[in-house]
Parts: sequence; structure tokens; C-alpha cells
Amino acid sequence: MSRSELPFLITVKNDLILSVSVQPRASKNQLCGILGEELKIRLTSALAQ
Repeated sequence: MSRSELPFLITVKNDLILSVSVQPRASKNQLCGILGEELKIRLTSALAQ
């Protein structure tokens, strides 16, 4: 797959970087899709303070 198909994945040497946008306190856990160059994820739990 090319960079244009998965813009949220970046490889640097032997590392894989996953760019995500997380929406905390959602009504359900869900992978929403691609938002710009990030993978949008909804999670029911709140972020740790």
C-alpha cells in the first residue's frame, strides 16, 4: 500500500509511526476512519490525568 492510501503510517528506518486522533469519552469504542493524516479512534474511557 502506498503513503496516499495510509497517510497515518510513517516508516523511519526500522520504526513504524502511527498517527492517531483520539476522541475520549465516546459512547462506544470505534475506529472511525482517516481524518487528514491521522487515524481517528473513539474510546469510551477518559484520558489519564
